[in-house]
Amino acid sequence: MRIGRLAIFLLIALGITLVTCTPMRMGLQEATLEKLLEKQAACDQLRQNGQMSNTRMVECQNNSHALEKAAGEFAVEGSRQTNPANQVFWYSLASTAGWQSRRPQGMADAITYADEGVKICDDNPGLQPGDCAYMYAIPAFVSNASVATLFFDLEHMAGGAAADASMAEKKKALQKLYLFPQPDGMTRIETMALLLRRDGWETLQIALQKIRRLEGLHQDVICALEANQNDIVENLEILHKRAITLPLLPENTDWISAEICRDSSIDPEKRAELKLPAPGADFETLGKEGRDRLMKRVMAHTFCMWDYARENTKTDDCPSD
Repeated sequence: MRIGRLAIFLLIALGITLVTCTPMRMGLQEATLEKLLEKQAACDQLRQNGQMSNTRMVECQNNSHALEKAAGEFAVEGSRQTNPANQVFWYSLASTAGWQSRRPQGMADAITYADEGVKICDDNPGLQPGDCAYMYAIPAFVSNASVATLFFDLEHMAGGAAADASMAEKKKALQKLYLFPQPDGMTRIETMALLLRRDGWETLQIALQKIRRLEGLHQDVICALEANQNDIVENLEILHKRAITLPLLPENTDWISAEICRDSSIDPEKRAELKLPAPGADFETLGKEGRDRLMKRVMAHTFCMWDYARENTKTDDCPSD
């Protein structure tokens, strides 16, 4: 999965306009954050490649804690400021640090800090457009990173739980993790796909609209968002492919096509025709037939969200990476 690759690029390339307040302190804090981000980028690469040793895991966890703590400190500093431009500066640092911490609470806080920055930008049209373009962009990056991080953690947990087990036992470990019921009545993997589609892909479309209305040309930010948009579509496809592999035996998937979808959801008529269970079904308490139908719903639901994002993704003339 694409976990998000552009935090340092955005922070450095966009820059932040410093006015009044304490520019030296701002510069020191920005340099400290850049060092933490560099370490986190190395940790992300190890996580994606499955090369995380116990020693490096501790080091990376400490770095994540440091980023999460820094995010809170930056946000407090932002709340103390009276100049809108300085507020945006500190909230941009706070949201970036929380996002890159890869910790659930840190990434949730990043959305809150970004929302604070966005409110300031919306209420102060005279701010530097580049600063606000960055604030608008952050939530979509955070949503994608949070789902990708969870995916890697679940895959690692499944691998550890069934390291010396048979293929059937490994499949059961994956089922237990990905089909675990969530508060919204969906399975965990469906909720992950929903977060990608709604909080990632749809939020990104809104951000692009706002950035294109800002004064000046912000092609760097637009292209960064569009790269993230492609990552989100790719990650939705990965979730769908994982859903297809969850049954103990290979399933016929010829029935999965755009015809079963209505926008990004399963068409209600097709749901009834395929006898797919309603939200709230618990995989662990179902019989074999119920489990089979639940896994079919997961396949269909993840496909519809991926297909919707794929078909509706539009890009500007940005260089491919």
